[in-house]
Amino acid sequence: MKIKKIQTIINNCTSLLNIKLIKIFVIVILAALAYSNTLNSPFVLDDLNLEKFCQYGNFTEMRFVTETSFVLNCKLHGLKPHGYHIVNILIHIINGLLLFAFSLLTLNVASRKSAAEGSEGMLNENIAFLISLIFTLHPNQIQAVTYIIQRYSSLLTLTYLSSLLFYALSRTNNSKKYVFYTLSLFFALVSTKTKESAITLPVILTAYEFLFFEGKLKKRLLFIAPFFVIIPLILLNLGNFGIHADLSKVNDFSSIDKSLSYSAVKNPLYVYSSSENFFTQIRAVVTYIKILFFPANQTLIYYYPVSTTFLDFRVILSGIFVLIILGYLVALLFSSFKKTDNVNNYIFSRLAAFGILWFFINISPQLMVAVKEWVLLQYRAYLPSIGFSFFVGALAFKFSKKLGEKLMLTISLGIAIVLSLTTYINNSNWQSEITLWEDNVRKAPQHPLPYNFLANAYFNKYRYNDALRAAKQAVELNTYDYQSINLTGYIYERLGEVNDAKGAYELAIKTNPLFAPPYINLGNIYASQGHYDEALTLYEKSLQLKSDLAQTYSNIGNIYLKQGALKKALENYKKAIAITPAFATAHNNLGALYLQQGLIDEAVSEFKEALKYQPDYADAFRNLNSIKRSTVPH
Repeated sequence: MKIKKIQTIINNCTSLLNIKLIKIFVIVILAALAYSNTLNSPFVLDDLNLEKFCQYGNFTEMRFVTETSFVLNCKLHGLKPHGYHIVNILIHIINGLLLFAFSLLTLNVASRKSAAEGSEGMLNENIAFLISLIFTLHPNQIQAVTYIIQRYSSLLTLTYLSSLLFYALSRTNNSKKYVFYTLSLFFALVSTKTKESAITLPVILTAYEFLFFEGKLKKRLLFIAPFFVIIPLILLNLGNFGIHADLSKVNDFSSIDKSLSYSAVKNPLYVYSSSENFFTQIRAVVTYIKILFFPANQTLIYYYPVSTTFLDFRVILSGIFVLIILGYLVALLFSSFKKTDNVNNYIFSRLAAFGILWFFINISPQLMVAVKEWVLLQYRAYLPSIGFSFFVGALAFKFSKKLGEKLMLTISLGIAIVLSLTTYINNSNWQSEITLWEDNVRKAPQHPLPYNFLANAYFNKYRYNDALRAAKQAVELNTYDYQSINLTGYIYERLGEVNDAKGAYELAIKTNPLFAPPYINLGNIYASQGHYDEALTLYEKSLQLKSDLAQTYSNIGNIYLKQGALKKALENYKKAIAITPAFATAHNNLGALYLQQGLIDEAVSEFKEALKYQPDYADAFRNLNSIKRSTVPH
């Protein structure tokens, strides 16, 4: 009886899933559920860059589209992460729906010999459903969705798929051919202002045209040619990364990663040449494939030592594996262009070949562009993973008649549920910075950076002893990690161990004399001890290394204020505010200076500015209240 009930439930479910709208609903709901536990996940790593968009609305021309979306997020949600997460999830769901539409249209085109048969049309719909589910729910996509700043990858995919979908529509709908073609070209151009990886779109589009459509060669080439204009457009703009260059100076993630390369000895985690990058990325390609087939033990930062020579056994094995796949691709292409009455073989060969081409064409920029510190990051496989989904869809098509419609739909749902649960569980690691980095150090215990980030996360939660242990572990793994050495000093200060803190700052300066923060931190200790000349010398040195440090100018202003040099104090407070207009402490200090000079109106204005940017700022509130009390008539 129980077995019959289960069979009845399965039959009812598969009957429902024969309705296209139900399939769309399932894609949306499962994707939303898989990412539902990320809405309150905090900003991490490069997400700190978002503050720059909020403060200045400043972004690069090269990535105008994506960065405009961040500015709009800032206007609507400020620096509250949930709004950014909602947008990222919506973009990802739209990508899943676009892929469903595109793969369904592709299957219908490929099976045009038997498309008139209703059963064939339903099979195509089920395969497209599976392709979309695999892409949308696969845990590989977490970095491109949950890691907010990687909207670059997901929004690129949205414009990329839109261009391809409208191109396919223009080739299958004569009445609206030019409307769809114009829309395809429009989204191709938009993609160039989303992320530079759009450079592969004309190549994918060419492969798509010759795999799935027919016609006179000259006419087809003319149809494709306008899309190739995006290649020189991207190449001309590749050097124009205005805000990214600036942000790398202030962002902890960008500056910490440079501690990998700053070493008297060659660091095994850092790429020093294009050849090293190429050898390492051959291995990385195989690792991405492995993750797509077996999504286990995933993390944010992988311990992935660089390969310095082609004779590295790992490179040789990976190279052989890649060559086998490329050989299989050639066999598929040869099979697909042979005249045959076997429609199933024709569709499988072309769909599988397209999937492999999609993956390798879209992963290829990683082989050619040196990535230095970060040789393996999963968001880079977000767009290429569509090729994996097509390949799995091709396999499902090949075995569909043996499996039967109901069994195949049941398997599809089973795969979807497993993937969505895995994604949901992995997303739980992003609930806080501490859970994220604790998971990372468990999975990559040899990598120093996760320990550094974990130490920062503990520090921000006042868990100073835990922070110290993590920071020391980072230094143990990389003795040239001046960032972590500096952090240990900062933690020692919080623990009241000033001499140990001074020793750590001095060691950080010795390790990297060009790194500004330890000069500031050591200067703060001297200032707190009343050694103002030594403090000023250290502050000035930090400004020689990095001239846009608002906190340093404010600290210098504090010393001059204590020394009675009001004019110099005023100049430095104003410099601090000019660099960071939202710097509440500098506004409060400037207000205190004005108050000392008897400039009541100016003081009130500065205290109000401080409270505007930091409403819970007790000192500014107290200062403002003291003025109000002193001006009340008795």
